Parts: sequence; C-alpha cells; structure tokens
Amino acid sequence: MISTHTVIFRSLAGLVLLLVVLGGCSTKTPEPAPPVPAAPIPLFPPQEAVTGGDFSGFAEANKKTLETCDSDEGCATALFNLGVVHAYPPAPIYNQSEALKYFRELIARYPDSPWASQAKFWVELLKKTVAFEKDRRQLRREIKARKSDIEELNEQIRRSRDIDSEIDQKEQEQLRQEIKERESAIEELSEQIRRSRDIDSEIDRKERELLK
Repeated sequence: MISTHTVIFRSLAGLVLLLVVLGGCSTKTPEPAPPVPAAPIPLFPPQEAVTGGDFSGFAEANKKTLETCDSDEGCATALFNLGVVHAYPPAPIYNQSEALKYFRELIARYPDSPWASQAKFWVELLKKTVAFEKDRRQLRREIKARKSDIEELNEQIRRSRDIDSEIDQKEQEQLRQEIKERESAIEELSEQIRRSRDIDSEIDRKERELLK
C-alpha cells in the first residue's frame, strides 16, 4: 500500500515538472515574422514605343486612355507615357514643351504615383536641356552675326583695294599723260631751237654776202 507521503511527493514532483515545462514554453524565443514582400517595381511602359518605333501611334493611344481612364494609376501612366515619348529626341514627335506639360500635369494631379518621382527627374533634365538649347541658339546667332561682320569687313577691304587699284591706274595714266606732254613740249622746243639756229645761220650767210 502506497503511503500518504509517497502520494504527496509524487504530486509535488509532477507539479514541479509541469511548471518547468510551462516555464520552458513561456521563455522560448518566438520565431520572426516573415518579411513583407516589396512592392513590385513597375515596368517602363514607353519601352513599347522605343522598341517598336511607332511613337505617334503610342502617343495617340495614350491620349485616348487619358480621356477615358477611370483610375489614378491608369491616368498617371498615360501622362508619363506621353511625357516620355515627347522627351525622346529620336522620336518624330519630339517636343520638349509638350513633354514638360505632361510631366508637370502628372506631378500636380498624382503626386503619390510612382511615376511622379520619375516625372520630377525628367522635368529637371528637360529644364537643363531647354536652357542648354537656348544658350546654343544664342551662340549660333552670335557666330552668325560675327561671320556677317567678318564678311562685310572683307568686302570693305576688297572695295578699298579696288579703289586703291583704280587710283593707282588713274595716277599712272596721269603720269603717262604728263610724260607725254613733256616729251611733246621738249620736241617742240627742240624744233624751235633748230629753227632758230637755221635762222641764225641764214642771217650770218646774208651778212657775209653783204660784206663782200
């Protein structure tokens, strides 16, 4: 027969074991929660136009989408697409002003869209490009004006040389005329001297005859 002390001991041992088991379960480190999957990065919608080359068709399709879109995501994507195809230099519809218009509308209407942050980048890039193009056009105008000034200066130099040449020709002609006149005067004077000598000779001859 089991004594009362034995029953009590066994009961206490069982209770201690239960407490140890429960304590071990309560102090066990909980497993970490599974990581939240990152939001998928959207693809680059204008790649369709860049790859296929139909920029005009792509733009028209997105304009129609923009007229009928019923969600922020769809409207924002259409605006982004229109901005990119107008900002792409090889595209036949390349127009920086139009691109800026669509990007700025996207930023204003859908600031929380993932395309808005990219649109801000495009806006800054286009602003720098527009400023660069403006400076380049100004430089071209200045170069053209300088070329015009140089051409005009060269024309003035050419005319000056022609005038100098014409003056030289006139001076040479005048000098020739003066030489010719002087030669004629010398010939006439020489003729007068010759005649004077003949007259003197004739007078001397007649005087000698009278003295005979």
